[in-house]
Amino acid sequence: MSLSSRSPHTPLDESRREIRLLSIKTDSPEKQIECELHITRLEPEDDRPLPFTALSYVWGPPNFTEAIVLNGEEFLITPALHAALRYVRKHWRDAFPGRDEAEFRLWADGICINQRDQQERSSQVQLMSTLFASAELVIGWLGAENPLRMALSLSSVLFLSKGFARMGFRHGHRGDIQFALRDFEWITAGPYASPLLWDSVAYFFDSPYWTRIWIFQETVLARKLLVVCPLAALDFSVLPAFFSAIQALDGIDPDPNWTKEAREAWSRRVRVLSAEGYAAIASGICLAQEDDDTKAYLMSPEGKKRRLWDLGEIAFALNASDPKDFVYGLTGLLGVKIIPDYNPMVPSWVAWMDYVKAWVSLPEWDVPWWEVLGEFGSVTKYCHLSFLLLSGRGLFEYPDDCPSWVPHFVGMSESRRARTAFTVPSIQQLLPADTGMRGLGDFSPHRILGNTLITRGLVVQRISRTFPLPPVGVGDWETEEEDTLARGERKTRLLDFIVNFTSRYPRYVTGITALNAVVSVLSADFTPSMSILVFRNRVTLLMEIMEACCIHHMNTHHGLPYDLWSIVRSKFGLHYLAELPGWLVSNFWTVSDMQREGLNEQALIYFVEGSSWFKGTESQWWANTEHTFVRDIGLSIPFETEDGYVGVCPHGSQVGDLVCVLYGGVVPFVLRPVGDGNYINVGWCTLLGFMTGEAAQTMLPGDGTSDLQVFNIF
Repeated sequence: MSLSSRSPHTPLDESRREIRLLSIKTDSPEKQIECELHITRLEPEDDRPLPFTALSYVWGPPNFTEAIVLNGEEFLITPALHAALRYVRKHWRDAFPGRDEAEFRLWADGICINQRDQQERSSQVQLMSTLFASAELVIGWLGAENPLRMALSLSSVLFLSKGFARMGFRHGHRGDIQFALRDFEWITAGPYASPLLWDSVAYFFDSPYWTRIWIFQETVLARKLLVVCPLAALDFSVLPAFFSAIQALDGIDPDPNWTKEAREAWSRRVRVLSAEGYAAIASGICLAQEDDDTKAYLMSPEGKKRRLWDLGEIAFALNASDPKDFVYGLTGLLGVKIIPDYNPMVPSWVAWMDYVKAWVSLPEWDVPWWEVLGEFGSVTKYCHLSFLLLSGRGLFEYPDDCPSWVPHFVGMSESRRARTAFTVPSIQQLLPADTGMRGLGDFSPHRILGNTLITRGLVVQRISRTFPLPPVGVGDWETEEEDTLARGERKTRLLDFIVNFTSRYPRYVTGITALNAVVSVLSADFTPSMSILVFRNRVTLLMEIMEACCIHHMNTHHGLPYDLWSIVRSKFGLHYLAELPGWLVSNFWTVSDMQREGLNEQALIYFVEGSSWFKGTESQWWANTEHTFVRDIGLSIPFETEDGYVGVCPHGSQVGDLVCVLYGGVVPFVLRPVGDGNYINVGWCTLLGFMTGEAAQTMLPGDGTSDLQVFNIF
């Protein structure tokens, strides 16, 4: 049969909410697949499911190479969809034993939507959330690759889930956690202690299925979800017990008395946590099983903004073949109306801008800002201007016509997958810079006019100096060796920055020591007061930077010995290594800090000399710090301002850029003046001295409105 040029897709009536459903006529997986399309209306009644099955699958490469017979004509589809069609009716039959197979109707986007009709595609996408929420069954196709291994993986997940359920674990309830903490026999003996079992579970979570953005929405909305491969199926409803148990046991170290096999099994369990699909599935379960109070909260303006933020963050960990899908693929969960537009003449960033428009359209909280903040302030990072944390021309490459305040979903997703994404410091570490808008009455703090974001705030500093660092991350360099050298060079330049700044400023502008200030910035730890714990963490970071510099020196000088003492002597001018403990104390502690903590200099020196971290036996803290700064792709450049403040800014920042505190921002932002009150958003930054509401304090007790500036951001 030759391929027909006629379309098998009869036009749909958008006003009647029409969709197409598929019936499969082939009765054997070995025969050529024959299907028919049927038009019906999507009209769920009384929250009852509709008698059809929705297929959730990964498209894969857009290679339409597999032929089926559709409405009597040959029709080409992708290999992934072709494989799913061979087995999907079997799994439907197993899910509904006794049902007449003539009743089977399937919705699969690759066939039921005319992919060549952009208007229809945009219209049908608006129905996706209703469609997947109305289907009596959603089948999640994991693919046909390695079917035996995937079948074993599904069995392993089912085995563990049932076992955890018997212990009382379920969503929102950690089961008999006291038993789990007290008696680990269930993990140290029998099948639970099998490393192969946990490897098999990890294979399930590593499936590419879980990282597709549309699948996240589809699995959350499904009434009944089966995830399947050619040989097996798993009811998704068993997974909450599994996730509840893993969460409850996370962070518990294995007992030294465990067997070697049990300890290995426990370490394999940890690998499950790092699997690509784990976080997405866990987030999906939380959304799918929200209680009534949570659902009511998420319908409030604050709750909708939180969901916009949370789903935006989830999107970055997922994959989208079309950049618009980072927004459109989650429209059914966002709680706001965004109309998809797949017209190829409309750039992708328009969808991203629609995300911001939806955000800004939600009313601000009714609670006054000073009540939200309390004494020093602690608003969540998903309020007001949170979308700016995902944008900036100093962080990502934008098309020339794209506004700099639009979130760059592709850039964020790519950096996450390269494991080099920057992470916004959590609100416990970094308090809001300013939310002061007292006295503005009904003024809307943020407006969008065309491609311009209009907001208000304060200019607090001007960048006078930057310290560029080489980029890091797999993909930046051709070989792993080149990447290792780049990381070493990066840390060497960090040390040069520390030496340069502290040699010019014995004291920071806020009164703390210069060394304490600069290490605080590099560690993204803005704890305002010194303590033994803070001292330990910051000195550990400094020591690890110096150790990394030693290694880099030897790598670039053919193994020429270079030790810690060489660093201390050459960089900080100490004559004897024995001086180092006293030097550390005097360069991190002020007299007032010691008095407040009830300590003296000699006691602190003894503390340093007797600490294992000073002797180099602990090195884990630096590995964590790399994720907060050194491995950050975005916030990669230390900078200095005209008044001697220090911080970290996007790599695209320039001398003359302004550090600004904007209404509702939880961090300062770098803006570039382009004339007449107009600015380009470079990206968010940190600036020690403006991280705990200091800018807002300058506006009290008066209304402070005269100090506020209007920013037109393009």
